[in-house]
Amino acid sequence: HLGYSREELIGSSFRDQVVKEYLDNVYKAFSKIYMTGKPETGIDYKLLRKDGTNRFAEMTGFPLKNRQGEIIGFRGIGRDITERKLIEEQIKHLATHDVLTDLPTMRLAKDRLKMSISLAQRNKMMMAVMFIDLDGFKQVNDTLGHDAGDYVLKQVADRLLCCVRSSDTVARVGGDEFLIIANDVHIPKIAEQIAEKVINSVSSPIAFNGGQAFVGSSIGIALYPNDGQDIDQLIKQADKAMYRAKNAGKDNFSFANSG
Repeated sequence: HLGYSREELIGSSFRDQVVKEYLDNVYKAFSKIYMTGKPETGIDYKLLRKDGTNRFAEMTGFPLKNRQGEIIGFRGIGRDITERKLIEEQIKHLATHDVLTDLPTMRLAKDRLKMSISLAQRNKMMMAVMFIDLDGFKQVNDTLGHDAGDYVLKQVADRLLCCVRSSDTVARVGGDEFLIIANDVHIPKIAEQIAEKVINSVSSPIAFNGGQAFVGSSIGIALYPNDGQDIDQLIKQADKAMYRAKNAGKDNFSFANSG
């Protein structure tokens, strides 16, 4: 499995084959075996193959005892669990990411928002929550069909990602609703600039099947700490502000404190 010949492995240490950040986990398990004299199961670690790639493995460790019953070493039986790990990671990803756009869902967005609030609190900074609802999306679905609707949503997701910084989060939180979590907003103007970029980007025609689809965006912006101190409050305020923006004529944005 590791790509080494028998000759290459003879004389080498187990430590050489384990990816560094997993060594502590493995040696803690070995210490436990040494202290208790009992086998230890489910020791997870990652192995480094000769070609530089990694494989996940799981080991059961057993104590080696001499005739007097003293522990003089260890032996382990390992098995490759790479496929299982990849499937687990895929399931975990699907639980927190939208299948169509691969953006985070509301569940993951709330986790990210919680972290952003903590960071903003610690650094005495502002951060913004932006609730985005597409204008004219139902018309795209009704006139061009659901395939066009799905394509438009994927294109909008890509465009939104291009409007934010790498430290920000874009999530899909409803059929045609998106959320942006913008960190390090020194002044409200930064949130305003992001909103303007989103409006301009989303409103550009989207080519589909030789034709064009058009959607717009209405955006509500809530700022931490001014408009809310917790996750739900900020999202609620941004949502309310978005409806104000929509009622004001679409392709528009509104701050929570402007109502």
